[in-house]
Amino acid sequence: MDVIFSEELGGADEEDKGIKDAGIQTFAHDKKSSVTREMAQNSNDAAKEDERPVIMSFDLIKIPKSEFPDHKNFSKILTECTEDNRVLGREDAVATLEEAQRLLSLPEIPILLISDQNTKGLPGPYKKNEKFYTLVISDGVSAKDDAFSGGSFGIGKNAAFSATGMRTVFYSTQFDAANDDACGFFAMGKTILTNFHDSIGKYRKPKGLWGKHGKPITDQNDAPGWLKRDKDGLTVAIPGFEAEEGWAYDFAQVLLRNFFFAVHQGLISFRINDGEILINQNTLKGWLHDDRCKNAARNSNSLNEFEEAAKFLETLTGSDVIVEELDIKGLGKFRANLKICDDGSKAFLFVRNGMAISKELGPHKLQIFHNVKSFRCVVSPAELKSNASKSLRILETPEHTKFSLDQIENPDERKKMAESLRDFHNQLRAMIKSHASIEVKDIDDLSELDRFFQSLDAASNQSNAGEETPGSDGPRGFEPIKADAIKKIIGKGKPGKAPAGKGKKSGKGGKKNNHPKGPGGGERKVETIKIPNMRSFAADIDRSKRTVIFESPATGKLCIEAQAIEFDGGNTSIPISSSTEGSIINGIIELPVQTGKKLVFEVTLGDDYSGPIDFQCSLKPESSRSN
Repeated sequence: MDVIFSEELGGADEEDKGIKDAGIQTFAHDKKSSVTREMAQNSNDAAKEDERPVIMSFDLIKIPKSEFPDHKNFSKILTECTEDNRVLGREDAVATLEEAQRLLSLPEIPILLISDQNTKGLPGPYKKNEKFYTLVISDGVSAKDDAFSGGSFGIGKNAAFSATGMRTVFYSTQFDAANDDACGFFAMGKTILTNFHDSIGKYRKPKGLWGKHGKPITDQNDAPGWLKRDKDGLTVAIPGFEAEEGWAYDFAQVLLRNFFFAVHQGLISFRINDGEILINQNTLKGWLHDDRCKNAARNSNSLNEFEEAAKFLETLTGSDVIVEELDIKGLGKFRANLKICDDGSKAFLFVRNGMAISKELGPHKLQIFHNVKSFRCVVSPAELKSNASKSLRILETPEHTKFSLDQIENPDERKKMAESLRDFHNQLRAMIKSHASIEVKDIDDLSELDRFFQSLDAASNQSNAGEETPGSDGPRGFEPIKADAIKKIIGKGKPGKAPAGKGKKSGKGGKKNNHPKGPGGGERKVETIKIPNMRSFAADIDRSKRTVIFESPATGKLCIEAQAIEFDGGNTSIPISSSTEGSIINGIIELPVQTGKKLVFEVTLGDDYSGPIDFQCSLKPESSRSN
């Protein structure tokens, strides 16, 4: 097996590729988690459905450097590339390439081997749009069996390169060639460096291909021993992977918290460090409570997610689990496993193709529920390969960590999907209210406490001079709102037309707590003005209705956004559905105010919210009010 870096025929003017490859950088923030998630997702997608579960192995081997393919030539290439970058003053590239040289010069070179069984492998032939070619050669192209696959060797294949200190990954696959114009075996590798001048002055491409004269090896006898296979499937070899002590448990905790659903369903199992750790349907619960895995999760700052995986697993078993099927127009059929619990949690987990993706559903928040019992709910497509799975795949980000409407480029399709997600959101909330609502059984008359509280009429009619506030010697006033401020927006460019706090793009309103920009490109500076004694209180029974009282410190059009106060100190926007004063635009009140004028009005909060609130206020500048 040799390595070839082709000549850049256009010379240095044709391309100047640096060391910061965008595809690799996507996964560089969490290399271990990225490579395990991507490899497991791809193997799960390639399963032979009649031979489930897929068996994945993660092993660490060491080979003498003399057995590393084309070792002398590769060392020479690394030196040439390093020196060329040194001349250009590109120190980040020099540091990366020197590390690759260090690893290549070790007496024994470490290699992480990831392989699977009970999968189809990557069938040939070796040409565009076929699986093995797409994996090794293509950029930004996916090859998939169907529209339901999550991993299909698109951008996710770069996760393996984030885990190698040698910027090199090898692949081998065995497959059924009965109906293909192919041999049944491919072995190849790829290295990603930078453009460079070699020792004779030729300008080389940044990507090198390992194989037989730039093509895949098709005879197993010509492949290194660690790339040979005896069953259909794929092997990914990552040289220069220097594992820390306890690496096997670190990999295990990543796989457990991301694929517990797939393991529980019998879709996949994992074998780590030559069988030291075996994760399957029978051992899953034990490993989720194993102290060594917990410690590994703690060291990776993932203990909370790991412990939550064990709790979410409980929603898939037991006689007290409520199972409902939801039919969402435009998306498909989903299964919701709901378990009422007593630990204060109110959480969803959305799963696709057996992998835990997100606790949120697109832009809709599913964290705030009031007057309901604690619960956990796992939501997944009702069938593994279905329209529901296809719909979620469209929304799934390349990192497989969330669902986003930004994944849809067509505006009309994005609008349709947004409507479907809103329906999904509403059905999930209705399900929770149906099964977990806290029933109000008795109402006590506490009128004997009236003397300790100021009445609404008194608050409305009091003059400013005579009004008593909390902390005075008189009757207690209403509780002041936590954060009472008006943000006065001053823009250099033309202001956007939406209220500050709801816009996401330039010219459509500013992001909350940031410095938004208008279409003219000018930055708006935010000046905070205190609103003394801004107060609100809830109605006796329907706590979604709040009476708001304050005296305006300015004249203009005031925009008032309601925010739920979270236990962690953060705030989440709550839409206002109605108000007895002003108008409602996108869930925010727009209200004309005058300096010194006192206002008393009632608002109704959306999302059936009944908890503590704060108000985020902004005063529209004159230019915006005049439009």
